[in-house]
Amino acid sequence: MTQVWAFLFVLGVLIFVHEFGHFLAAKLVGIRVERFSLGFPPKMVGFRIGETEYCISWIPLGGYVKLAGQADLGPEERTGAPWEFGSKPLKIRTAVVLAGPLMNLFLALWIFIGIAWIQGVAYYPTVRVGWVRSGSPAERAGLRRGDVLVEVGGRPVRDWREAGKALAGIMSQGGSIRLERGGDTLEVTVPPWDGDFGIEPSVPARVGSVVPGSPAERAGIQPGDVIIAVDGQEVEDWHGMRELVRSRPGMTVPVRWRRDDQFLEAEVTLEAREEDGHSVGKLGVVMGLPWRKVGVLEGIGTGARNTYAVLKGTLEFLGGLFTGKVSTKLLGGPVMIAHMAGQQARAGLASLLLFMAVLSVNLAVLNVLPIPVLDGGHLMFLAVEGILGRPLSARGRAVLQYIGMAFLVFLMIYVTINDLYRLF
Repeated sequence: MTQVWAFLFVLGVLIFVHEFGHFLAAKLVGIRVERFSLGFPPKMVGFRIGETEYCISWIPLGGYVKLAGQADLGPEERTGAPWEFGSKPLKIRTAVVLAGPLMNLFLALWIFIGIAWIQGVAYYPTVRVGWVRSGSPAERAGLRRGDVLVEVGGRPVRDWREAGKALAGIMSQGGSIRLERGGDTLEVTVPPWDGDFGIEPSVPARVGSVVPGSPAERAGIQPGDVIIAVDGQEVEDWHGMRELVRSRPGMTVPVRWRRDDQFLEAEVTLEAREEDGHSVGKLGVVMGLPWRKVGVLEGIGTGARNTYAVLKGTLEFLGGLFTGKVSTKLLGGPVMIAHMAGQQARAGLASLLLFMAVLSVNLAVLNVLPIPVLDGGHLMFLAVEGILGRPLSARGRAVLQYIGMAFLVFLMIYVTINDLYRLF
């Protein structure tokens, strides 16, 4: 039951915020709103205030705002009245269409800011290196897993945040790094570099979330658990656990973990997955992060950076789909969203809100894709109108809209099959 209510809560908020963006923008520029619906027809309940009917409909996979003179499918209902969507200048109509996706981005931004203010930001109270990326500037400089950073560019470092700031300060001109290794103090010189330095901190193997349908979920591992051994080998930190798992694709191994004061163990058959031409093991857990409190300005900056990171990741994922670098089997739909919403709800309100923020960014990006019946399709029609100096013919627009609807129905069926295959 938690799964159902979490799904309805997350989708309800995202749909409401998105459609409210269209609604508010339309009202501000004098466009009449005939209907504001959460869900798709048929209508469940509704009421009217002034010119607008507000309703909840039975199919909870979206929503819509019906503007005067506009229709998503079929010919438009224009009469030339000044309060109709089509009677407004092109830039005004564009702003009204963009308002929905922008509201989803603003929602994600403020969730990230709110979480930063209330819960804090990820904080690693360590300067021990847990992982060095192959081929990275760090590896070329000679850094190894287990090294303890002492000074970077002459600046003492006491935690991972200070180390990150110090590294950013020397990346353009290079500098020295003092470190401890096996009781010895060493100093390495790092030439200038671009991008990520290529190290991550050593942190406990605490589970932040569990991938739906994964070996970890089947074994009963839950968020908050700390993995302490894999295949009889003691786990030193998260990255050590990850390497033990990756080196055992498809194997059935004992996994031991701690939950509060309990010690649990199960035989787990690790998933085998191809990465860069090699088979690697997967347990299906996501790292749990420690947190520290932040001030107002740092919280705003953190929220903006997190929103940008999710937006960038979403666009890169879409790019990978189009280029073939990312499999379409990774696409998820309503079933997967419901499953993950339930899982995040059980992990706590903060986890559910973070999940909602990520989903809100995804929804914003999805809606601006140039698919007729989506906001991106409307933007495409408006762009054509701006180029040609006239709108597309009613027939041409209707044909494209029906094609777009057919594509979305096909996509929905495909991702639902994906979801069912992964979960069952």
